[in-house]
Amino acid sequence: MRKKVSGCKRFLGVVLFVSLVVLQFSTICAYADVSSVIPPAVSADWAINGICFPSADEGWAVGFDNINKTGVSLHYANGTWTNVTLPAVSSQHWSLYAVSFPSAAEGWAVGKDTTNEKGLLFHYTGGAWTNITLPDVRGGGKWSLNSVSFPSTTEGWAVGVHPFPGGAGGVLLHYTNGTWSNVWPPMGVASFWNLNGISFSSSTEGWAVGEDFTNDPDNDKGVLLHYVYGDWTNIAPPVVSASPGAYWSLNSVSFPSTNEGWAVGEDDTNYLTSKTGVLLHFTNGTWTNATLPSVSPVWWLNGVNFPSAAEGWAVGAKGDSVDKNANLQGVLLHYSNGVWNNVTLPHVSSNWDLTRGGVSFPSPTEGWAAGYDIANKRGVLLHISSTNNCAASLSNDFKVHVPIGVYSGQSYSADFKWDGGDSVILTNLTPLNDTSPFSNCAPSTVSSALLLHIPVIMYNGISYWADVQCNTDESPFKIVRVGQN
Repeated sequence: MRKKVSGCKRFLGVVLFVSLVVLQFSTICAYADVSSVIPPAVSADWAINGICFPSADEGWAVGFDNINKTGVSLHYANGTWTNVTLPAVSSQHWSLYAVSFPSAAEGWAVGKDTTNEKGLLFHYTGGAWTNITLPDVRGGGKWSLNSVSFPSTTEGWAVGVHPFPGGAGGVLLHYTNGTWSNVWPPMGVASFWNLNGISFSSSTEGWAVGEDFTNDPDNDKGVLLHYVYGDWTNIAPPVVSASPGAYWSLNSVSFPSTNEGWAVGEDDTNYLTSKTGVLLHFTNGTWTNATLPSVSPVWWLNGVNFPSAAEGWAVGAKGDSVDKNANLQGVLLHYSNGVWNNVTLPHVSSNWDLTRGGVSFPSPTEGWAAGYDIANKRGVLLHISSTNNCAASLSNDFKVHVPIGVYSGQSYSADFKWDGGDSVILTNLTPLNDTSPFSNCAPSTVSSALLLHIPVIMYNGISYWADVQCNTDESPFKIVRVGQN
């Protein structure tokens, strides 16, 4: 007598195959589709320092024209990059380092007026850039701006450095109620220090990072400042290198929420022979060192961007020596499913890198990275998509194409169609002999209680997650939790 199979267990045969084989490859993977985009003509020698995309359809990049000694502004719209003329600056030498657009209609760019030795700030609104007069910084003197963050159109921050006789300190500028003001940083950070990056997940809380370069073995380390409830506090960083004479710094920070964030930089402790990237993770109220992927004996990180807590990207460079200007190649790291992976990049030239503000992802699945092609003396633009090879595509009529699935040790691609009831129909199954493009795809998980967690489900260009549970022997899986990544 054949044993009766319950509705849930009958459905398990379909759902586990579809979920573990089909939906496991809906997870965004470390294998990314990266293409090098030829930038518009600017001059015979120019670079991109920062990039920001408020949406997938529109973005901005800023940098420096080394021929004309002026800033550079590039605009991406309707699938095309164009060079946008900036307003005149009363300086013979100036550049832009970073850009932030809280909306497609309004944004800010910061940099340095080298001639007059002060910071620069531009405001984009009404379809045009305007040069903004800034307040005096810490009694005047030399200063510059390195980074900017606007969590909304009405409030934002810019950070930089202010050298002075016998020392140097970080610069903090605050924009609120339509006005920029100078904010004094917390006391006791160091004798010589700066701020390189800033990230505000809300108007009430944010982080700034930089470098303590006092040239003291006990002090040469990254700087972490925390802003909450109107006050900045100096936070002691974790130990990155326990070697005598440790020397490391932080270049960029990204907080997708107030509870979790990342900071990146470089460890130059053994600078005569090697250099490594720095990855710090903030979670549960504490900063810790993250496990580094294998990259190169000489490499470092310049920028980081997390569009969500589950998905992020970091950029930098690697080389065959500790010389930062020789035989460099860009570095792109991808964080997904709790792991950092090194992403293979297309050939750009014999010598190029990705810069400090050079990564922006308006969504977990699509973004841009930017930098400087040293060999060809022009900006670098990389377009990145993380769904082309690994993600299962769910169409509006509920057809699912699975690029790869594994069953009984054999890899397949497959197509499924929802029958309108409680089942899906396998319409095509093809064995795969070459699975190398999918080697880093991460699976969904099923607990012993038959709870299936699906980290990423792509539908109409939006990334979702879901938990489904088999609650009784007579019912199929039930969706118990769902959300947008």
